[in-house]
Amino acid sequence: MFARSYVLQLSDNVKRSIEQKLRNGEWIGKAPIGYINTEDEEGNKTIIPDPERARYIRKIFEMYATGNYSMSIIGKEMKKLGLTNNSKSKKPVSTSQINWILKNPFYYGQMRAKGKLYQHHYNPLISLYLFNKALEVMKNWHKKPFLYAAKPAIFRGLIKCSECGCTITPEIK
Repeated sequence: MFARSYVLQLSDNVKRSIEQKLRNGEWIGKAPIGYINTEDEEGNKTIIPDPERARYIRKIFEMYATGNYSMSIIGKEMKKLGLTNNSKSKKPVSTSQINWILKNPFYYGQMRAKGKLYQHHYNPLISLYLFNKALEVMKNWHKKPFLYAAKPAIFRGLIKCSECGCTITPEIK
């Protein structure tokens, strides 16, 4: 009984300390691509922009915000430029990582943890305007305006196949 109580108290203390760190604007895990985990002079752990990768993160947002580049094209371009992920394997970033980068609010000054956004005190790599512009492009990607029933057809949607029951599509030939 005492051991169980001790474990529950320990668990609560860890949860409270993590929540306190988030409220203070401190990141609780590994730094995202474009940042590196370091220790300052006093031994406190902090996150600073990565001198090698930070410029590539800015370029990803700038390229995507123009609307002229897809995530796969950006991924190929970053592979040519030498952007790698921040794991030990140093593999080039994938298209899914580009997608994750473009959706991550950490780069403009907020961090997402446990489904909530917290303001952090680390140097942002991009502006909020550029982040929102990239999200707007992502939201509108591949949406082409079209007119349903652009060419009128008599009995559209009224005639069905007698064998399968599917609606017959009108065609102009």
